[in-house]
Amino acid sequence: MNISKEELNKKVYIIAKDFNKVGSLVLKIEKDNKIKALIMYLLQESLDTNIEIVETNNIESFKEYYPIKIIKDTKEFTIKVLNMMKLKYVKIIKI
Repeated sequence: MNISKEELNKKVYIIAKDFNKVGSLVLKIEKDNKIKALIMYLLQESLDTNIEIVETNNIESFKEYYPIKIIKDTKEFTIKVLNMMKLKYVKIIKI
């Protein structure tokens, strides 16, 4: 699941689109192994939902997903996308 050296530190957009609504959420972030894992997680959770998760480095190719709301915080984006999927975000607390 590691990404190549060429892909590291490249800006990517992760798009979350609910096909029952207008617009989409977009996370703009540098790509690393944690982001790759997040994408895989969101893809898995989006199965059997109306939510599509897309990774791209060219947001202009997805004009049909506009209007977009760009979110720069990974945690905020993840919570919003899980809420779109009607999944509950659970914060794990170390004891």
